[in-house]
Order: sequence, then structure tokens, then C-alpha cells
Amino acid sequence: MNNEQIGTKHPETGNYAPIGELNWQKATYPLGAHYLGNNVTFAVYSKNATHILLEIYENATGKEAKYDYWLQKNPDDHIWRAHLEGIPQGTFYAFRCWGPNWQYYPNWQRGNSNIGFRADVDDQGNRFNPNKVLYDPYAREISHDKQNSAIYATGDLIYNGIVCREYDTGKSSPKGIVLGGDLASTGQRPYLPPEKAAIYETHVRGLTMHPSASNLQTILKGIPGYEEVINVPESKRGTYAGAAYLAKYLKALGFTTIELLPIQETVAEGNYWGYMTFGYFAPDRRYAHDQSPGGPTREFKEMVKAFHEEGMEVYLDVVFNHTGEGGNWGHKDITGFVSMGGFDAVEYYQQTNENYLVDGATGCGNQLNFSHSVTQNLVIDSLTYWLEEMGVDGFRFDLATVLGRTPNAFERENWQEQKRFFQQHPLLLAIKELGDKYQAEMIAEAWDIWGYEVGNFPSGWGEWNGHYRDSVRKFSRGDGNTLDFIETLNGDYRFFNDQGGPQRSINFLDAHDGFTLMDLVS
Repeated sequence: MNNEQIGTKHPETGNYAPIGELNWQKATYPLGAHYLGNNVTFAVYSKNATHILLEIYENATGKEAKYDYWLQKNPDDHIWRAHLEGIPQGTFYAFRCWGPNWQYYPNWQRGNSNIGFRADVDDQGNRFNPNKVLYDPYAREISHDKQNSAIYATGDLIYNGIVCREYDTGKSSPKGIVLGGDLASTGQRPYLPPEKAAIYETHVRGLTMHPSASNLQTILKGIPGYEEVINVPESKRGTYAGAAYLAKYLKALGFTTIELLPIQETVAEGNYWGYMTFGYFAPDRRYAHDQSPGGPTREFKEMVKAFHEEGMEVYLDVVFNHTGEGGNWGHKDITGFVSMGGFDAVEYYQQTNENYLVDGATGCGNQLNFSHSVTQNLVIDSLTYWLEEMGVDGFRFDLATVLGRTPNAFERENWQEQKRFFQQHPLLLAIKELGDKYQAEMIAEAWDIWGYEVGNFPSGWGEWNGHYRDSVRKFSRGDGNTLDFIETLNGDYRFFNDQGGPQRSINFLDAHDGFTLMDLVS
């Protein structure tokens, strides 16, 4: 299909102009928005969409799109592309999608339309809705968080007198931001061996929010080893920039690695910890002192550089098992997609035979389908970006067991047989190979709601060792098994002998999931 516009006049200046017909043999530019010379390429995946419209916005909220262009689909890879000139850095962009359950008609218009509607979800599980503006799953930054969740809902719910499926989210939905160039250096990676790791798990905001962070020099005055510790400026507490000031302090405490609880863009609504990711390439804007387009990316990279200059590594806690898009709102027809599910719910998410989103091993309302290559590629592409561009040294995977579940693990018939874990799942092997390539640590939280797989991940993976936690806690209380304690403390070879050695066991007593260590022993 030719690039054409609906509802807007092609700008006579030539700005934002489409660059001719695409040659599919040459149009191999990557997913997301990327500069190609002075022009920008856009690419999104959808196997089941029938039309995808790219929208260019001058404001993230409050106004409709100023320009729009039809993307063209390559039937060989199911990637939709556009190539535009005159797109400045910091431009806001988003998409609208049509599919089998919502047909495209030329007379469709923005603003609460039901033209073309057939069903909120069809018998194949498609959930397309052109009234719901979608941000790019590969967006390098996202403009803002979701606002009132009700406006993203589908189905017959009513919001402000409007049927939710018809409520147009163009003026409020989060947008991707076009970025280009190397925004900052991340310094030289330390490449520390895993057996040397002493990991400090923390939350970016919580790390420096307490007023004491701005008074460290006074608090630590006269204590040997802390002479180089510096205060965090009050204006930068709770940010990536503020965390950078803590590098010397954590180094002086004896840590080699800082592990950040999720910092990929997450749903802020009632969510402190960050385990509702909805942007796998975007650093969370809430944690940036610099809120301008490109600011969170630049500031994150400068933080990484500060730790690298102290010889410390930076790990990220990542959440690929589910997303912040939510699940079924009491009925299978009602969802609230703002990105992946709106582009292709069938491809990205696991669904039951009745077309419900699976709320299985995660307990979080939805579960990504790692039997599909598009979702496997999303994980590998995201990890590669954070390794190559953002300077990260390793990852801890939340509920990593989900990444190795069978496609039909949610089926309740023969439940014990259906919930098997595939140690040689292609995604688990690909992650391990990526770690080898970049000399980066890949660490599993080796359990989910359906099972405990400590010691069962492919060789080369690190794993949070729940056995260590439980054995040491019980022994400390006086009700543990002495032999179990000794074996665990001496490398836990029962579980990690075929994982590459005891250095693959991440030994811990306490983590963010429960009481603090102070509360635990008090």
C-alpha cells in the first residue's frame, strides 16, 4: 500500500515526507525508530494486522496527531515499515492497528468511532482496536506513563458516557520518542568473574531518597576507607544521577556489583517496585533528573559510567515473563492494551483455547508466549541493546522459569504433566549464548508459581539459590539440618555441579520480596 494520509494534508514543506516505495530486498532496517543518515526508519511487527497507521505528534498529550502515514507490510517477515525524511530528534510517534476483528474502512475517523468493528476479540484471539493508540514495543524512550486505565479498556464498559472500545486515546496514550546518536559513554566494563561478585540489590529511587544520602561525608567522617565518599545533591536524590554519586560509597562497603530493581519503563499506577514493565528498551522516565527527550537515556548511561570507573558492575532486574499491559478485566473481551497486545495479541501473549489471556505461572494477569519467535527476538534484542548501548554487565530475570515453560503449560487437565519446564528451551539457550558473547552474567530467579527449578537451568546460567537462603536461615534459628547446611555453604554441588560450578549459585539471605534483613532478625 502506498503511504497516504487520512484526515491530514501532506505538508508542502516536505517535512515528514515518505521516501518513495520500499524495496523489500533492501528494507532490512531493525525494529523500532532509527536514523538512517538524516532520515528515520520505522518498523513494527504484526502477523495478523491488516492495516497499520504511523502517527507523528508534536505534543505527547492533549492534541491529535499532526501527520500520519500508512506502513507497508513485508509478507515474508510480517514487519511493517516506513521511511521518512525531516524527523527531528525528540519527535513523538505512535500507531493505530486494524485487523480481522476490526476491519478498516476509508471513512473511519479519529474520535470515538465504531466503524469497522466486528468483535472485541474474535475466535482466533485477535484484539485489534484502532481507537487505542499504541506505542512502539521497541521505543528507546516513552513519553509518559499510562493515565486513567479505564480509557484503554475495550468492551461495553462505559467511561464518561462513551463505550470504552470507542474511546479514542490519541490525546492521552504514551508515545515513543525518536532518538539518535550516542547520547553518552558508559566507560570501560570491568568484566569481573562471577566468583568475585558481591551484589548489592537496590531500588534506584529508594537508594538515595533518604536525607542522609546528602550528608554522607559528615556521617562517615573519620572512618577509614570512606574518605572519597561524596554527598548526593538534594535535587538529584531518587534519580539515576543520584545513584551515580553512590558508586564510591558502595565500593567502600566492599561490593563489586550493583543490581537495580526494574528500571525499564513500568506502570507507575500503585507500583513502587517496577515489576510491571511495558517498555523493554526504555529507561523509566520517573527516575531521571533530566526529563527532556533523551534525558533518561543519557543520565542512565552516565550512572553506569560512574560505577564502571570504580571497577563495579551494573546488573538489571528484568521482567520478561509478563508485561504491564494487564489481563482480562472480568471478561475475556475486555483488555487494556497500549502496545504489544494491540499490535498482535495472538503472537505476543499466551491465550487459552477460550481466548483468555493466560494468568498462569506469573499470577500477574498475562503471560508472554515464548514459543513464538517474535517474543524470543524481543527478549534477545532488548538484552543486546542494554549490553551494547547502555553498558550493562548482567541481568537477573524475574520468574525466569516462565521463559522455559511449554506452550500449553496453562492447561489444567493433567496439570502435573503439563507444567513441565524445558531446560533446553531455545530462549534459555539463546540468553546463555548472549551472555557468553558479551561476557555478561545471566541470572535466573529459578521459580514461578508452578514450580521450583533451582539447579535446572542450562549450564552457564547463574541462579538465585533459594536452598542457600532456606538452609542458612533454618540453621541460624537452630532448627536446620547440619549436614544440609554444610553442603549448602560449601558450594551446594548437589544442584550446581553441572551448572558450571558453585560460582553460578547466587547466595542470599534476604531480598526485596520479603522483610528487610533488619526486620527478619529482629
